[in-house]
Amino acid sequence: MSSPALATTTDISTDFQAFQVRPVIKDFRLAAELFASNGDVVLICGKEKQERQGMLLVAYEIQSRGSGNLSTDYTSASTASVRLLKVVRINKKAVTQLETVPIIKLALLLGDGVLSLLDIDSLVEMATVPLPNLTLFSSWYDSTVQYETYSLGSSNSNKSTKSSTSADSSESLTITDRPNVPFELRLVVATKRKALLFFSWFPQQLRLVENKEPNRGVFELWEQPKTLALSKEKLCIGLRRSYAIWNISTGIMENEIPLNSQIPYEPIITSLQERRGWCLQVDSNTIFLDTTFCPMYQEGISTWKEIPSSIVQSSPYVLGLMSNSIDVCTFIPQSIKLSTTATTSSNIQRLSPSSLVQSIPYKNVKGRLWMDTKNERIYASTSTDVVIVEPVPVRIQLVNYIGMCKYDLALILIKAVLGNNNNILQEGERTRDGHCRGNIDQKNLIKVSSLITSEQSKNNKEELDMESIRRSSRTDSQTASSEQFLWEEYYKVGIMYGFQLFHRQQFEQSFEQFTDYLADPCEVISLFPSMIGERWIYQNQSFRQFIQQHKHFSPPVDLLGVQLDHALKQLQDYLTHVRSVYQKISRYSNEQQHWIEVESLMRNQLILKNVKDLLVVVDTALLKCYLLDNNNTLVNSLLRVDNNCLQSEVEYELKKHRKMAELISFYEKYDRHQEALDLIIKTTQNNASITNKYESIIKYLKKLDNERLLLIFEYIKPILKVAINDNNEQLKQQILNVLADETQDTSNNNLQTSPPMTAPIRSSKLDCLKICEFLNEINPDFYIMYLDHIKFRDDIESHRREIHNQLVYAYCKHIKQLTEKLKPLEKTNEEQKISDNDIMNSTSTSTHGLDMLTGNELKVVLGLKRQLILYEDKLKDFLLDSRCRCDYEKMEAYFLKENNDNNYLFNLSYGIVLGKLSKHEQALEVFIQNGYYTDAENYCEQIYNQGQVSLARDLYRKLLEWYLHKTDTEHKETALKTILRIVDTASERLDPVQTLEILPNNLELKSIRRFLEQSIQTCSKTKRTNQLQRNLLFLQLLQVQKTRIQNEYYSFTMNNDTKCDQCDSPISPQQAVVRFPQNRLVHLFCRAKYENKMNETSYMTKRR
Repeated sequence: MSSPALATTTDISTDFQAFQVRPVIKDFRLAAELFASNGDVVLICGKEKQERQGMLLVAYEIQSRGSGNLSTDYTSASTASVRLLKVVRINKKAVTQLETVPIIKLALLLGDGVLSLLDIDSLVEMATVPLPNLTLFSSWYDSTVQYETYSLGSSNSNKSTKSSTSADSSESLTITDRPNVPFELRLVVATKRKALLFFSWFPQQLRLVENKEPNRGVFELWEQPKTLALSKEKLCIGLRRSYAIWNISTGIMENEIPLNSQIPYEPIITSLQERRGWCLQVDSNTIFLDTTFCPMYQEGISTWKEIPSSIVQSSPYVLGLMSNSIDVCTFIPQSIKLSTTATTSSNIQRLSPSSLVQSIPYKNVKGRLWMDTKNERIYASTSTDVVIVEPVPVRIQLVNYIGMCKYDLALILIKAVLGNNNNILQEGERTRDGHCRGNIDQKNLIKVSSLITSEQSKNNKEELDMESIRRSSRTDSQTASSEQFLWEEYYKVGIMYGFQLFHRQQFEQSFEQFTDYLADPCEVISLFPSMIGERWIYQNQSFRQFIQQHKHFSPPVDLLGVQLDHALKQLQDYLTHVRSVYQKISRYSNEQQHWIEVESLMRNQLILKNVKDLLVVVDTALLKCYLLDNNNTLVNSLLRVDNNCLQSEVEYELKKHRKMAELISFYEKYDRHQEALDLIIKTTQNNASITNKYESIIKYLKKLDNERLLLIFEYIKPILKVAINDNNEQLKQQILNVLADETQDTSNNNLQTSPPMTAPIRSSKLDCLKICEFLNEINPDFYIMYLDHIKFRDDIESHRREIHNQLVYAYCKHIKQLTEKLKPLEKTNEEQKISDNDIMNSTSTSTHGLDMLTGNELKVVLGLKRQLILYEDKLKDFLLDSRCRCDYEKMEAYFLKENNDNNYLFNLSYGIVLGKLSKHEQALEVFIQNGYYTDAENYCEQIYNQGQVSLARDLYRKLLEWYLHKTDTEHKETALKTILRIVDTASERLDPVQTLEILPNNLELKSIRRFLEQSIQTCSKTKRTNQLQRNLLFLQLLQVQKTRIQNEYYSFTMNNDTKCDQCDSPISPQQAVVRFPQNRLVHLFCRAKYENKMNETSYMTKRR
């Protein structure tokens, strides 16, 4: 029904009607002074025009279905028929106050200083207050209400009911309240002596009793009160210059509200609907108090053009009786969003800004404006007539408000009507599953896409045309129920008001409306041209054309600079909030396609959109906001977490804003690594430093796993070649860390070829065999460096043997290459050969043995020699390492073949491999025959340290025998010295008897003195140790014998009551038994079961 108006507010008349006046009683024959009502019955008290002596109390009945409640019908209430019920003459000269209490059928009349209590139907006096000279009174009762639901049917009852809002009069269910009849009516009266007295009327007993509190004393005022208002514990007194609030139980004034107006007026205290509070007129401002006379709202109504003489509240309006009119202004409270630091005890609400919406011409001559407490009908009266102030039906008011573009007033009206019977407005904008509040039928809602696809871009206009036909065919007033209609209008008007606020540059309030009324995020984003929504948001261009036709919805013309920044900040907050809401909905729903309602301004209705698509739109727009705000922190944060951004738009925006680092992160997140690496190369190609130039590429390559191994090879190959050509050790180490998947501080220039053994080893995620194959083709030296780096890592356990074999092959290959390079440089003359001593002393100026070499040749030879010795030592150390897991059988065959082909180049390695294969005698023979004497001694010592004492002594014996064999040659002296050195250093590891047997007889005794002394000490020590061990074993034997004897002499007694601990049956003397520790006896045939039981018990105890 509510459609956006094309005209602006200046083109439409502002003549609006929220209420209309309907005369009911005219020209009655008495000078009316006081008025009251009892539902459809109006009581008029005044003097007869002709006699002018007595007072008359006249009762009129106004029969009508209309009431003061808002209705959603287009038709107004039926015409009322007036009937005179009763005329009663009162024996009083003057009546100053008249009040009715319909709930207990009581009328209170104050005349000639006497307060009378009358039956409201018969107008017969039931009691009087036993005090003269009374000036004022006020009453109070407990207004607790119990609600019941019952069927009205088609009958038209005269019972007083408060029905829920209904569009069709034929609805059968109505929510009706039936108030409990109060047990007590409390009264307060004021005397001419400025004193206040309290009474209680008990309607069931028809008894009036005065209340006297012993702690209170007497209320004595300093001036005559003008008006009174009584509640349960408090009393509000309207005086000439202030309102005083007193505590009834203590008689102490708790608060005072001063009156500052220069124009004197009578203080006004009016009860609110359903006695929920009071409103006080303070100067030109109307303030609202609760039942304890505390402020209900932070602000009051201050839009009165003059001080009203009477005030009536009819939500969402407040009516004030002026001198020449009845003014109507809006009135609806809104809850305040308190901060987390605010106290929770504060219940004060914020009153929405009030505005005057209507001024009904009405001549106020001794008039009164009041609302009947029974059917909430609003009456206005003068001394000559009585009229009913009826609310215009809600639908008509909404049409008028929307036609005048007063969406805020229309929204206030809808909230008031929905708020009467719904608490849903306080529960948030969506339900847990993401649907909107209210009874919205989703079957009539269409599903609309949020993102542009090829088909949607072609059929955009066609779908809009079909939808407009579809929407026009709907008849809201016939098909929709009243509540559904109001909820639909609630969202429509709220969104219109939000876009109107945005046009007025009230961005904070505007985005609050977008959030509360479920605005379509696509339309909100389309308000910002910088979002470039036509590239990716469906129907973006159509929406922009739509808001250009409705100028009061379009963005401000001057949305630039600070205003644009403010709008973007509010858009960020809005998108962040709806993103959180949509994520919760998506997590809660298990459906693949979950559709939720959003309000579309262009379609003027609720539509369904996929929550996944909405998340894509919101995340993409949020990223655009961060980029426009140049907030790199939030951009990185959004791209780093799981998001739903549209990849094409993210790439476009990051390139547009030149956010290369963020673009690289984006490529990385979506596995577009080749594009990321190309971008890194492009951005770092102008870097002068080689290390810094390739640092970003190396850092990125470290993040790739084994699935991207070929990509790693592609981009690391040129870097590796540069590092090798420039001999850049730092760059080599960085590349090594990438391939080995380790992080190491590259700022240190003292780089190591392998990490220290105590360093924590990190598992590799790259295939080491493929890396070895790749590096072997590029550079053998770096290949060896990589193998040496990973050889002892735990993560290569499955390939350890193959890796170690390759490392040995690589060492040997490199040694052979160095040997081949040295051959052409060696001279045929033996004097020209380079000895090891020359290499060690190459830094000296001495050139002994190198006289025939030039300076360059000397440098080359020395360098090659150093490398050869280095790699031979590496090969030797690796083979001797206990962690080496080579295939030694293959190594044996390999070294045997290589020795034959290369003039026994790897004899030492071959001997080590034989030792690993436990071919000790062959290994020792290889060491000795090839002159590796020190290695032979070390090998014997190693065997002894491994605990193989007998084998070690045999090997030592063979070593000594070989040296003795050399004593027959020309190296006799050297061999004897070596024998004596071995005998002295390894005396503990040698067998003294065997050693003395093989030593030559011509040796001097003093040369083997040390050996003899150490051998005697070793034998003595061994003998003492054996004796001590023998004695300890004998003591242990004695202890075992003692325990055995004790156990054999242990006895136990069995009788007829002795039972088996397993089967719990008696043990007879003829049955064989088994005794367990702790005197447990079981049958012999129960032994196995009992042992299993004890084992299970022991296992469970250990687990605990």
